[in-house]
Amino acid sequence: MTDAAPTPQASPAPTNPEELQARFGELYQLVAQNPNDPDLRVKLGYIAIDLGRKNEAIANFVRALQLDPTLAFLRARLQSLCTPDELKTFRVPEDVTPFWKDLPGLFAYPLRGNGLGILIVGTIVFAGTTFVAKYGWLWGWLVGAMATGYLSAYYMNVVKTSGVGQKNPPDWPDMSHPTDMVGYFMQWSLAGAASFFPCILTVVFLWDKVPQPVLYVFLGMGALLGLFMYPMSILVTCLYGVGTAFNYAFVVRSIMRIMGEYVMAWVCMLVLGIVVVLLVVLGSLLGVGTVFAGTVVGGELVGALLILLVYELIAMGVSLYGYMVFCRLLGQVYYFAQKKLGWFEG
Repeated sequence: MTDAAPTPQASPAPTNPEELQARFGELYQLVAQNPNDPDLRVKLGYIAIDLGRKNEAIANFVRALQLDPTLAFLRARLQSLCTPDELKTFRVPEDVTPFWKDLPGLFAYPLRGNGLGILIVGTIVFAGTTFVAKYGWLWGWLVGAMATGYLSAYYMNVVKTSGVGQKNPPDWPDMSHPTDMVGYFMQWSLAGAASFFPCILTVVFLWDKVPQPVLYVFLGMGALLGLFMYPMSILVTCLYGVGTAFNYAFVVRSIMRIMGEYVMAWVCMLVLGIVVVLLVVLGSLLGVGTVFAGTVVGGELVGALLILLVYELIAMGVSLYGYMVFCRLLGQVYYFAQKKLGWFEG
């Protein structure tokens, strides 16, 4: 796997304006037929420069860089063509370091920009909604579904913004249509269900039909397969919609195309998941300690309330941070492997 593509060797350039214009027309038609081919866009950009069509050259270079972030030489070319204001106007993708070369930067992502504020506010607000969901009966379930849907919408935004090369976490989603949050909740839940569907089928059809040791083997295999497919199921749901997660041929084919990047990302996600679980367990232990302190200070009721408060805050803070890193990782996988994946072509 290479980190940067070499500058392409240009073919012999046309020597007069008529030949340049003819070549430009040929490449323009090819780009129209293959709009997601970065190499064609680079060639069209160079011909546009020779013709004095600066804006068209910039637009094609920017699009080529969006399609293939490893074309690092284009950044220098764009910086020589554009003023700082033009770089912003044309939305030149930021120079993002791949996660496998900057793990500290990956784990620092939730703290960049407005990320720290999102973590603090999100931890407090969603710890409260989790408490209501657990102890609020029917209304609690509704509040919990909407809160989870809102978080799902935010996590999807993290994937999408990271997938186009943005370095900082996005703002909270718009709340003008609260009922949409239930839809996001369903999308996120179904993406997980799609990856573990083989395991679910095993439970449904083989529960009392095979010896228990055989059943456990099938369950273990299904669970491992689901864990491996889960990140790609979430990624395709964020970028295509929930139905694509059930297109197992597409999901498996996508994993095979980027197996190297995907395995590295999956290992990082596995380690992240283990750390998050350990921190949540630590939070529960801290909550137990708080109970004893609260009982001494104000009786059993105060102790019970303190354990719930401390545990929910720690669990939500760790979960929010972990999912931000997880979704950042998914977005970066797509950002740096989109050419191999070949999605949205044509």
